[in-house]
Amino acid sequence: PAAPAAGMAHAADADCFAQAMTAGLADGSPEALLATAALLQTAERAGVADGAVYGVAAQANVRLGRRLEAWQLLQRARARGVELITLEMNVLLGAGARCGQLLPAVALLHEMRRSGSRVAPDVGSYDALLFPLASAGRFGELLSLFDAMQKDSLAPIEPHYRLAISACAARGEGARAAAILLRMQSRGMRYGQAAAAAMLACNREKRYTTTLDIFEALRAAASDAPPSVAFAGGGDDGDGAKRDAWKE
Repeated sequence: PAAPAAGMAHAADADCFAQAMTAGLADGSPEALLATAALLQTAERAGVADGAVYGVAAQANVRLGRRLEAWQLLQRARARGVELITLEMNVLLGAGARCGQLLPAVALLHEMRRSGSRVAPDVGSYDALLFPLASAGRFGELLSLFDAMQKDSLAPIEPHYRLAISACAARGEGARAAAILLRMQSRGMRYGQAAAAAMLACNREKRYTTTLDIFEALRAAASDAPPSVAFAGGGDDGDGAKRDAWKE
């Protein structure tokens, strides 16, 4: 039948473009990257630009420092009804977050999270936005995404925990910082650097006993001795609150 044959030819042509563009990306020279980005227009005119072609073109533009152009490829792809996979979306999220389109990029991530979305976010999707949010001082949005990542059953990596705790310190959320630090410790992550920010957050929230618990846990870890108590974000610091100590 003509229709399946045409579809196979279309896929083969798209694959040829993707392979040629990937080779240019691997070359990495400015000339090769420019040629790779330019091939997208040829593929569009031929009607064979699929998600892989747009994804490679976006990466070429990012490497050329043309992040806005990479971000705009999203609108072009959508206008043509092209479906993008998570990896390709992550390139666009990172480009948007670093070209003045941070909040639209965050909105795009939330769109990906909605039930029924054809493309779901992964850890890389969040990673593309957490660092730009920290740089922009948008600590509330950063913490919201950090929580959303875990609601999506995704496991944050160590730098994400450090970013979240630093955001808590900036906002003076000591209990939240201590709880996140506890999760780092329970996952066997190195938490010494993050502990300093957590203690700062606790001091700002006047949770001085929790600060001391964190300090004692660090000192015990340094001496290879098990800590007698651990931090859980509570603190009987003169406000009548009961401190919830945890055990190893």
